[in-house]
Amino acid sequence: GIIEAAKLNPEHFAPLYNKYYKQIFNYVHQRLDSKDTAFDITGQVFLKALTNLGKYQFKGVPFASWLYRIAHNEVMQLYRSQKDKRAVNADIGDLRFICEEHDTPFFEEY
Repeated sequence: GIIEAAKLNPEHFAPLYNKYYKQIFNYVHQRLDSKDTAFDITGQVFLKALTNLGKYQFKGVPFASWLYRIAHNEVMQLYRSQKDKRAVNADIGDLRFICEEHDTPFFEEY
């Protein structure tokens, strides 16, 4: 089939890409805010799939499921890498304490 052909020659990967791209992109995009980031992650999914195609063996799990697993891992990796950049909820008392610690004026009025 097309999977075996792609294993033998990476140039034959295009039919797999064309067949599964839209559903993998939709899966990734549903989990991310940014369409641009979803395009990037989907590209990574197919790059990893192509790179690791030799390891894929049909064991009752469809090829699409293998792609979804790669996509899930890529999305989780993105979440982990962005963890440092996420906003943190802080209590107003914590903010006052942080300001006092750094000799910064704290104004509670809004």
